[in-house]
Amino acid sequence: EVVDHLVLPALRLDKIGMLLNMLHQLIGILAHLEEICLFLCIYALSAAIGTLAVNDLRIPGPIYGRFGKIREKGLPQTVDFTVKNPKYRYAYDLMANKQISIKNGKVRLELGPCSGRIVLFTEKPLGNLSAKTASAIKQGNKVPLDVTIQNGTGMIPVLLDVYDATGKKLSLSRSCVVTNGKLTQSWTIPVNAPLGRWKIVVKELAQGQTK
Repeated sequence: EVVDHLVLPALRLDKIGMLLNMLHQLIGILAHLEEICLFLCIYALSAAIGTLAVNDLRIPGPIYGRFGKIREKGLPQTVDFTVKNPKYRYAYDLMANKQISIKNGKVRLELGPCSGRIVLFTEKPLGNLSAKTASAIKQGNKVPLDVTIQNGTGMIPVLLDVYDATGKKLSLSRSCVVTNGKLTQSWTIPVNAPLGRWKIVVKELAQGQTK
């Protein structure tokens, strides 16, 4: 168990939804009547565990709130995680793409109205991102890509953006998950693709590293 107590406000699920689709996770919902609402998901893999927290605390707003029955205005709140298992010594905010500190066994997040966080807890600090691919590919052939994150544990979302020789970002771009530090992908280059120097930009969402 990672979360001891969590208090949260009202939310935009676009980026969070994208990350959850990448992680293939379900969401559990816990609520204390109308005062505290928590959307919570905990997933575990190898030496890592992750938590999704969505802020859905609201008060009556200006549209329907005047009738006294609709809570439509989200409020900012501070969220405290209690890390009960001491082996999880490192935490990463997958929304802000950075490491966050664990102080006295707690992780504190500032959540604005309509916001949420996905936090990855690991036993070891994540290392550097590296990516390797072929130096030259003929039209119509497949281009391989190997992505590695040193000390990578659990599931870490990555964005793979593909640019052609004119610098245009292509629909071949995709989002994936590095599992336990490794990911292998491939693309088929169209037979009518423009000649020149193509580029694949890899960005991991735990620390924000780009290659």
